[in-house]
Amino acid sequence: MGAISVKNFDVSFIFRTKEIIEKYDNYSGELEFTLLINSLVGLLILPKEFSKQKKRKFNYEFLQQRLNKFTLLNSIFTKDVVKIYLESGEAYNQKKFSFKSGINQTEILPPNITVGELLGRIRNGIAHMHITPTQFDGKWDGVIIKNYKWNSTWCNFETYMTYEELRNFALFIAGKYKTSIKL
Repeated sequence: MGAISVKNFDVSFIFRTKEIIEKYDNYSGELEFTLLINSLVGLLILPKEFSKQKKRKFNYEFLQQRLNKFTLLNSIFTKDVVKIYLESGEAYNQKKFSFKSGINQTEILPPNITVGELLGRIRNGIAHMHITPTQFDGKWDGVIIKNYKWNSTWCNFETYMTYEELRNFALFIAGKYKTSIKL
């Protein structure tokens, strides 16, 4: 029987998750997509919770920075609309990115949103099962993630990411956490 060991669990988890994502760089099926979503969920939750519990100290500087500081994030989270198809075959215009705040649902532009705020809304959207996969030719090719304000019916965040965008986003997060670790 093994001994309990949590000393570097979070660090190992981040490093291993990044390696797993890099290993599956040729998207060829739904298992890779599922693995990617699971990896992203772990990267959204584990480092933050370890830090909250004071088990590890992270330099959260990148979480306080604005999205527009990072070229990769600017390319993923744009104000564009993409065409996706419903199961009936009907075309649908899907928002690529929408971030709202306040009682009047004021639209906030990416330059005014921090990475930490973005991660929080994505985490909540996935955790509360407001994630919908999209498919093309029988394969998952993207996800729509939405977040609803607590105890409300209005959506304060929505994004659509392709497999490649989701993968690049997960690698970005893993990389930033990896460089923030203080052992």
